[in-house]
This record gives sequence, structure tokens and C-alpha cells, in this order.
Amino acid sequence: MPSPLAIPLPPPLAGERAAVTGTLASMTHRRAVEVVRRHGGEATVRVSGQTTLLIVGEEGWPLDAEGRPSKDFQKAETLRQSGADIRIVSETDFLRMVGLATEETAARLYTPARLHRLLGVRPSVVRRWERIGLLRPAKKVGRLPYFDFREVTRLRSLTELLADGVPKERLEASLRTLLRDSALGDAEDVLSRLDLLSDGGRVFARDRLGLFQPGSGQRLFDFQSPEPPAEDVSSLKFPVVADAPRTPAEWQDRGLDLLEAGALPDAAAAFREAVRLQPDAAELHYCLADALYRAGSVEAALERFCVATEWDPEYVEAWTQLGLLHAERDEPAAAREALERASALFDDYAEPHFHLAEVCRTLGDADAAETHLRRFLELEPDGPWADEARELLSQS
Repeated sequence: MPSPLAIPLPPPLAGERAAVTGTLASMTHRRAVEVVRRHGGEATVRVSGQTTLLIVGEEGWPLDAEGRPSKDFQKAETLRQSGADIRIVSETDFLRMVGLATEETAARLYTPARLHRLLGVRPSVVRRWERIGLLRPAKKVGRLPYFDFREVTRLRSLTELLADGVPKERLEASLRTLLRDSALGDAEDVLSRLDLLSDGGRVFARDRLGLFQPGSGQRLFDFQSPEPPAEDVSSLKFPVVADAPRTPAEWQDRGLDLLEAGALPDAAAAFREAVRLQPDAAELHYCLADALYRAGSVEAALERFCVATEWDPEYVEAWTQLGLLHAERDEPAAAREALERASALFDDYAEPHFHLAEVCRTLGDADAAETHLRRFLELEPDGPWADEARELLSQS
């Protein structure tokens, strides 16, 4: 007997009228419209009474400049309370519905350096968030942490709103509204992070009197003396603060506050005090090196990155920065040695491969340059330097 004909299944979004709110991390809104249509749904620009599906982007939170839920989210909530059947789903759940979610797209794990390139969040900020419990690495390879892209963008959006003076209470109310649907996250976990961010994140802004914390108005009194020349690192004075911190961790936090506020000499001074109290802490030397480099003290920064690798020979980020500084000083042989050390410690760390390729090209080693460019593209085919890497390969 002939087998019965299989009845084709309807496309996964058949009958759905979908809208998007917030910023998508995986694609543009235009691309999302194409995906919805290709899978049987109808895409709409705004939420209406005919909307059946609201997709919430996972790059940050769908909050407006006043810290309130986006208009589309508020509209969907109002319609739901009136009995409309509107499902609110996360971006990851949407990708799963249409068969586009892979382990990579669901997790989107990046190192602090990659997050800096993608989002502009400095590695020092990510390290501080990790230390005070705002961020937890999804995994670690040696010393190198990998963080969830969604968590970092959400923290960044809350930080920016707090820094703009949006009251914490308003943000808390907005987040409770957003998180009524468990698909968007665990409410208690997110709100506890908001508490920690507003209390311990220390997001400072600057006015003519110095630094202050938006919202609370708490002021950090510093800059009591003229700023010394960038290279004269030996003459830096420690920041003058009330109830000066005494532990290395507290001095490190103070340095990070000042670093974020752009007070580079005072940040370096705070990190120096942390190093004096705990000279065997590689991360403190790394922080000091970062502050010195940003202040223009390249030679002093180079020395501190070296010290960081001496205390922790597996500090892959310090080896990478050491290689970049040698390259900047036109010392390609030393740069290659440091970057090869970094890539040998962790071959899956893409950044050293890209910079190694540049250094190898400078040294005339075209074969090695091609090898490292190809390895970089294997690891980061869509990264911010991928197009440049492909262009360089086309020239080889």
C-alpha cells in the first residue's frame, strides 16, 4: 500500500502579527521583519489591537529616556489587561521559534576586550561589576572571563539612566512591569542588581566643582592641586577624600571611579596605593598600567604590564596589552614575543591573533601573518575587525 502523503506543518509564525520593541542584539529591525514574514507571520511597526506577538530586544532594556517602559510595551500591557491575547517573548525565544537559535546566539559570550569594542564599556568597568557582584562570568578560561552580552548591555542601559538622573524608584517600577513575564528574566535577581548598581556601582559625573554621583548628589572631593604632567608619575598625589579607603580593594574601587570620570593621574595614584598595600596582585598592576597608558605614560604602563605578567604568567590580557605597547613603540620583535605568549596561553582568544598578524606583516613574515588572520576569522567571523582581516588576506 502506498504510504499516506505527509501533511506539511504550517510555518511557525503562521497567523501571528508581530512587533518588536527595544534593540535587538542578533539582527536589525529590518532583518527581523524579513524573518517574521519568511516564517509565515505579519510584521507591524507598532503594537495595535491586532498584534499577537511582541518581541523584546535583548540589547539593554526597552526603556525610554525617562526610565519608563517603551510605548510599545506599555501599549501591549494595556491591551492585555483589556483581554487581548498578546504574547510577550524575549529575543532568544523568538530565535528559537523560527529555528535560528544556536548555542552561540543564545549565549553570546564575550571577553571584556570584545565587549569594549562592541559596546564601548571599558574592561575596567566590567571588572568592577564582576568584583562587586553585578556580573558573573558565564565561564572562565584561565584568568580570562567571558560574560553574557545581554547582561552587560542591560547593566549599561541602567547605568546610563542612573547617570542621567533617572530615580532608582522609577527604574525599579519599570523593571517590575517589564519582568511580569518571566521570559524576560528573573525579577528578584534583576532588582537586586539594580540595588547594587545604584548603591555600589558608583557612577560619577563631573561639574565645575568636581565629581558627584547623579541621583544621590554624593560628591567625591578631589583635584585639590594642579594636575601634574602626564609623564611625571612619581609626583602624583593621592586623591583627597573623606574617610579615605584603606584596603587594596577599596583603593582599587576608588581608582576605577576616577578612571571612569577621566581623572587619570588621580586614578593612577589610587592604584599605586593599592599596589603598595598588595604588591603581589597582578590585577592591581594591570589597572595601574591601564591608567598610566591612558594618561600618556606609555613607558611606565609598559613596566606595569610586565610586572602583572611576572606575578601571573598566565595573565593573557596583560600579555596582549604588553604586545600592543611594544608594537606602538615600534618594537615588533618584542611585540611578537608577547603576543605569541598570549595566543599560546589561550588559542581561542581571538584578539592576539589579529595583532600578531599585523606584527608579522611588519616583520615580513607573510606566512605567519596569514595563519593568524585565518585563525582570527575562525574565532570572530563577524567581529569588528573581521572585514579588515579579510581585506588583508585578499592582499596576501
